[in-house]
Amino acid sequence: MKKLGVSNWDQLKKKAKNIKDALSSLEGVTPIYEFALEFFRDRGTSHKHIKHEVAVLLWGQLFTVEVFPCKKQWDDFLQEYQKDQPIKKGVTTDVWNMFLKFVKMTRESKEEAVKEVIEAGVWPMIIEAFAHNLKDKT
Repeated sequence: MKKLGVSNWDQLKKKAKNIKDALSSLEGVTPIYEFALEFFRDRGTSHKHIKHEVAVLLWGQLFTVEVFPCKKQWDDFLQEYQKDQPIKKGVTTDVWNMFLKFVKMTRESKEEAVKEVIEAGVWPMIIEAFAHNLKDKT
């Protein structure tokens, strides 16, 4: 509450509306997304990662279709991916940050973003698998 600059419930409710409004644009989501890594990271280890269950929930809550045009495909992909390739160690800082970069790229051109990820071959495995999934479904 201190970081938000509020000192009571009514102020917090007003701030929550502003946060909800911020989630409707990439510019509004970005600082919240960047903050989420530090806030939700697994404090039980020295590594900076978010437990996979938490990361999936955050991705589902932080991104709307307006912000991430491939949100529905991402949500569906994650459900299947978790069955086949469970993220046992959590989502690393690299994956977390690269996913935001991928979201930004898809807003400019989904096809170009997919092509970039597949051709570069240096993206985190989960994002590369998702790019292949998108390519296969088009």
